[in-house]
Amino acid sequence: MTSKATSETKLSDESRVSQLEKILKEQAERAEKERTELMAMLKQQADLLNKLTAAGNASGNPTTIMPVLSPEEILANTIHAKLGDFNYDPEAESTFDVWYRRYKSVLEEDGKLLPEEHKVRMLCRRLSDAVFKRLVEITSSNEPEKTKYADLIRILDETFGSKATLFSKRYEVMRMAIRSGEDLIGYLDKVNAACDRTDYSSMEIGQFKALVFVSGLKTPECEE
Repeated sequence: MTSKATSETKLSDESRVSQLEKILKEQAERAEKERTELMAMLKQQADLLNKLTAAGNASGNPTTIMPVLSPEEILANTIHAKLGDFNYDPEAESTFDVWYRRYKSVLEEDGKLLPEEHKVRMLCRRLSDAVFKRLVEITSSNEPEKTKYADLIRILDETFGSKATLFSKRYEVMRMAIRSGEDLIGYLDKVNAACDRTDYSSMEIGQFKALVFVSGLKTPECEE
């Protein structure tokens, strides 16, 4: 490659890097702007609630007295309403990894503006009594609400997640077959639910090839 071509390639690479840095900067600025606007809106709501509370206190009418909430608490309550309760029942495939996959976008995207302590409290409020009791035992002297969010997710996944490997669950899906007399719509629903639980969309081509290979080993010689 000539020195001119090398120079042009270098300039092209630098241009791409500069463009990427510009895009990342714009994204960061946009995210910060959205955060500022959202927190301002929530502050307005909180101020309104505070005024209503003050008015209720002044009038002495208990029907108009409302709790004072911060913008973060309002957002946390909004997100909390979108979440379902988590009850651990491995026989019914009600495990934490399935629950978390279902609500991950709510927790991570909608909740990205929440302080960590609010996310932890919000998550703990959605745990069943049995799960929360076990969580208290695991965290020993530490209260679950004081656990870091990432640590809490890890503990819940390790304790209440599916014990089967993702590969084995996908293998079982590949072996699914309609039963005699089974309704086609019902079978389709089972397939859709099973595929959603095993997150097929994240599979790499090498993993899929290995799965097809293993699923095809059905001769007596292979079974031995």
